[in-house]
Amino acid sequence: MAGCAIVLVGLWFLLKPVPTGLAGSGPDGAQAYVFQFDLNNGELAGPDKLVVRQGDTLRLEVRSDVDDLVHIHGLERQLPLRAGRSVALDLVAQRSGRFAIELHQLQAHFATLEVYPR
Repeated sequence: MAGCAIVLVGLWFLLKPVPTGLAGSGPDGAQAYVFQFDLNNGELAGPDKLVVRQGDTLRLEVRSDVDDLVHIHGLERQLPLRAGRSVALDLVAQRSGRFAIELHQLQAHFATLEVYPR
């Protein structure tokens, strides 16, 4: 039984998700993250879940081949997408919770933002 627990703990450390683009941390322990996405022919490449803590800074960088609008529900933040361009949205995760991020024109799930208390 103890051997199984050791294996599971080892697997968790080996396979736990790591945020892409860790940019650094502030004096209060807040981190800065960059999450990159590519929207091409209706297919989205990028992380499905963005996990951060309150006070962390996020940058969403999106390259798209169509015009659309990225909307973060619950935070009411929007990022207009322009075909053929890369755009970015910077924000500080001030509230904890789970927030759906959607593409409005395509009416599609973009990602989920999970903000945990610090």
